[in-house]
Amino acid sequence: MKFVLLLTALLSHVFLLVWATASVQFKFVSFYNSDHNDYDGGCCDDVIGGCDNFCDNYFFVCIDGDDTGPLGTSCDMAAITTEKLHEDNDNFNFPSTIPNAIANPYTIRVDSWSGSMQVFVRVWDLDTQNADDEIDRDRRTIYEAAARNLSSATWQQYSLGSRSQIDFSFEVRVYCDSYYFGSDCSVYCIPRDDQYGHYRCDTNTGAKICYSGWEGTTCNIDVDDCASTPCKNGGTCHDHVAYFTCACPPGFVYADEFCEYDDCAGQPCQNGATCNDLIGQFKCVCPLGYFGDLCEVDIDYCINQTCANNGTCVDRVDGFHCLCETGYEGLLCDVETDECSSSPCLHNGTCHDLIGKYQCACQEGYEGTHCDLETDECLSSPCRNNATCEDELAGYHCHCVDGYEGDTCEMDIDECASFPCYVNETCVNEINGFWCLRLNLCDYDPCMNNATCVDDYPGFICECAAGYGGKTCDQDIDECASSPCLHQGTCTDHLDGYTCLCPPGYGGEKCHSETTECNSSPCLNGTCWDLINGYVCNCTAGYAGVLCQNEIDECASSPCEHGTCVDELNAYRCECDVFYEGTQCDTVIDKPCALRDPPCQNGTCENTNSANDYNYKCTCDDGFYGTNCDIDSKLYGAVVFMIGKLEDKSAYETKLANLLQKLYALHSRVRRDTGETVSVEIILTEDYVKSTDSSPLTKVTFLAWTESGYLQKDTIEAWIDGASTDLPAQYGLDIYKGSAEPFTGNPSENWIGSNWYIILLIVVIVASVVIAAGFIYHKGYINRAKDAVIKYQGRDRGQSALPLNLETTYNTRIGEVDIAHSTRIRDDAPTLPKRPDLPNMVEGEGE
Repeated sequence: MKFVLLLTALLSHVFLLVWATASVQFKFVSFYNSDHNDYDGGCCDDVIGGCDNFCDNYFFVCIDGDDTGPLGTSCDMAAITTEKLHEDNDNFNFPSTIPNAIANPYTIRVDSWSGSMQVFVRVWDLDTQNADDEIDRDRRTIYEAAARNLSSATWQQYSLGSRSQIDFSFEVRVYCDSYYFGSDCSVYCIPRDDQYGHYRCDTNTGAKICYSGWEGTTCNIDVDDCASTPCKNGGTCHDHVAYFTCACPPGFVYADEFCEYDDCAGQPCQNGATCNDLIGQFKCVCPLGYFGDLCEVDIDYCINQTCANNGTCVDRVDGFHCLCETGYEGLLCDVETDECSSSPCLHNGTCHDLIGKYQCACQEGYEGTHCDLETDECLSSPCRNNATCEDELAGYHCHCVDGYEGDTCEMDIDECASFPCYVNETCVNEINGFWCLRLNLCDYDPCMNNATCVDDYPGFICECAAGYGGKTCDQDIDECASSPCLHQGTCTDHLDGYTCLCPPGYGGEKCHSETTECNSSPCLNGTCWDLINGYVCNCTAGYAGVLCQNEIDECASSPCEHGTCVDELNAYRCECDVFYEGTQCDTVIDKPCALRDPPCQNGTCENTNSANDYNYKCTCDDGFYGTNCDIDSKLYGAVVFMIGKLEDKSAYETKLANLLQKLYALHSRVRRDTGETVSVEIILTEDYVKSTDSSPLTKVTFLAWTESGYLQKDTIEAWIDGASTDLPAQYGLDIYKGSAEPFTGNPSENWIGSNWYIILLIVVIVASVVIAAGFIYHKGYINRAKDAVIKYQGRDRGQSALPLNLETTYNTRIGEVDIAHSTRIRDDAPTLPKRPDLPNMVEGEGE
């Protein structure tokens, strides 16, 4: 049974090798036909003697792995026919779904990839009245290697067109399907770890790579790991699958499979580095992006890189990447994007390239964002006097109604110009006509004040309007002449009437009635009590004033101690500030940490029962800062390296604030007269040294803010990195921008390296003194030496010259870190001391 399963697996493996698969994706991008002609040079739609209308384009694309034939008749891979894309449009981009339900991009599955294919395209103009016109035909061979998979495949752009006025743009990408490898996707490999094999697949070639401990064509043979006798010092080897173990004899430590001490047992290497155990020591092999003896330092590739045009530098493990602002591109964002390169302006419009956009200057008669709309000159209503406007290309024509003429029908035709009336008549011109006038005195409007004139030849009669009299109705009749107002009321004459101004306490048309002053409801928020020639208002609770018009402000006495007073009718209520409660907001909340929204945003809240700090204290999580732990130091904790030691923290904060105030004014997009002030607070300092000469540096982590809020770390560091070299010095700042590493705590070696000449002078002086002393005591030394020889020869020959439990220790300098090496004499020799921890560091990008 096991043999049958193995044979089935092998046959399946061979079969899949033969039928390798790949995917080819074809993407329609854009099309333009600038002269709107067909393949033979004629117009798609000929209207009134010219190519006035654009084409109604549809496409046929033939894709073949060998040869498409003279007219694309052999389409082994794909034959794609679209429906009409647009009505009267010769310049467009293809949508994600093309008419005829074609997915864009179009995916083609092939059983093998030869490395090339031929693409043949034909473009047609759809014509419902007669046969369709062929617009263009062209072909091209595409050479492209298959990518490993879809995520690693990149689009390659191509174009077709038999003449310069036509461009059909498309993109192609080829990638191997799952478990297929190689430029032709011919190698098949699925990782497995079972009874039929133990291997993984090479990510580039697909070759089988046996797991440790296995060998053979399908990696199904267990390797005898004890064959090489790996166990040392008399250890007994026990073979396992893909590994072995050693049973060590007494007196040896089994820290690894070789019965020797394993210096990597404590996992000293950081950041995923590989630890190589050596004799009495270890060595760390750092992954890409880290360095240091323990691989503890993250390389910041953005320190010496500046992205142009306000691009943002993003540090990566293996380098950096610039995030460009709209309108710029390139590795360093130093190339301005030409938005006019796609020729977006139609009808001979001129394209003006701007930053991140473009603007079309249209020819006369066209308008719109892309000059794609014909201007309707009639929209401004240029024709006058009810004329009809007819729109024309770059102009208009007015059709005048009878009686008017001119380009805009602005002139009234004078029908009296032909003298149509008799000699004793006056011709009066009208719109589209005239009439003849005989002499009539009423025609001169002798009657005044809207009176009616009646012709009474040889004179006239004026029929006056009410309130007027006289021959021409020019006299206003005085209705107050009869003294109609009573109780000494004052009469005021009006046209055809009068009014009476009554004394206090009286009213009516002729001041004949006594007045009730409360009838007008003068009291706004109260009850009216009527008096003789007056009244009094009794106000409702909460109101005051003669007319009870003022609501009493109960908040005027400021009853809320720590909150906002809200005035209500005949009452008030207090909206307390955070951490206060009570009717008048005069009590500090006892346990603010128990609130639904506790004050500590990113940390642990502790109730303190101290009103001075609002009864709470926040212990911030790593990477956060502030009274309420609301400041993200990863986002806002900017870093600079200061040359030397930081002695005066307050003075350095002031200098940094002055520098950032200058940079804020240079880079801020807001008005520069807003008066915003930059403030700085240093939250962490760490000891560093220059990588070149180990001279001291101070890594300063700080926060900066204005009245508008905190400034982001990336923004601040980009400003400082992009500033001119002498600008920080103008503010008394000695900022270092080179390579740096943490201070290891061994300043003596730095002093020795910097003061070697002093040590050399001391050595010369000491040597001179020793030589002089040697001459003085020479004879005495010889005699003592002889005595010592005699005594030595008398010692017990079985006694050792040195104690056997002596451990010799020496140091070797590697880079900037001391590594201790020991020659072990006994099994109970002391272990190496633990290396000191690095200084605590605040996490942040680019550090």
